[in-house]
Amino acid sequence: MSCFALIKPHLTASNSARKKAIASFSVFKSFTMLSNDVFNLFSVLKEKRNQLDYEKLSEVKGLAYMQDSKLKFTGYGETLKGCNLNFPDFDWLKSGLNGDEKALKNYFRPFDKVEELIMDERSFRKGQKPMVVNVFTSKGCVAKCTFCQRGSLGYLTYDLGKMEEHLKHCRDNYDIGFLTITDENFGSNKKYTYQLAELFNKYNM
Repeated sequence: MSCFALIKPHLTASNSARKKAIASFSVFKSFTMLSNDVFNLFSVLKEKRNQLDYEKLSEVKGLAYMQDSKLKFTGYGETLKGCNLNFPDFDWLKSGLNGDEKALKNYFRPFDKVEELIMDERSFRKGQKPMVVNVFTSKGCVAKCTFCQRGSLGYLTYDLGKMEEHLKHCRDNYDIGFLTITDENFGSNKKYTYQLAELFNKYNM
């Protein structure tokens, strides 16, 4: 039996999901998560800590696992609502590094290490914060390519209130003045994109 596990990194880096993930990780053995339906998975796993109940697993959408040397797929799970998408919690990540500030800096990089930024004179404005961080503003895509690696369907945008809190926290605590947008389909929602641009401008990013 193949043994592998894949849990969405943006979920395990958030406060609520990572606590449950850590508590249940000992039973993640022979399946992979192909959707955002992680919380339904926890309800199955917590009943039997030392073995997998494949009958119950088959009822959880978004799972792929090996059973009797055959690959089983339970279908796509329900897509999360945008309000449930969370940003990485850098404070929590920092707490696990035992005070290693150098290791924490792996999540950020100076703007002068990014060729596109040093070619833009705006990067050298007085008072501009010097660090760059990756940020998602949306998840998913509006296209329907059959070869896509996406594990869940649909296109979701992050809550603008949470976005503003995240930007302010990054600026004030980690000297973030530049953003690398890592969306799979940035700009699909024009109204939302204009609102994002206003937020970025507000925090001088």
